[in-house]
Amino acid sequence: MLEKELEKYLVELCKKEGYWCLKFTSPSTAGVPDRIVLTQMGTYFAELKRPKGGRLSRLQDATFKKMKTYGHNVTIIRSKEDADRFVRTIKALEDLIWHNILKDGEFEEDEH
Repeated sequence: MLEKELEKYLVELCKKEGYWCLKFTSPSTAGVPDRIVLTQMGTYFAELKRPKGGRLSRLQDATFKKMKTYGHNVTIIRSKEDADRFVRTIKALEDLIWHNILKDGEFEEDEH
């Protein structure tokens, strides 16, 4: 599968879940991830590579490491299965967060 086809697949998966999957380009900074996935609760980054031979450049590796120092991970996606797992993980994480918020009753009004 070509990287372009994989990218299209990821965009469609995200759209089905109600996520916004944007192409990420930064004119002043090379080596940024291919995609930013925005949800109501968070921001996620993905780099798409072809299954065989697709490697991170040194610049990408350095950029992704720097992003990690700021608390942001980049998921490398090489197959439809990786894309499926990435989107399922986002959904599971956000479902868990909402479950815990609702369970703890944090939406009750404060008394003044």
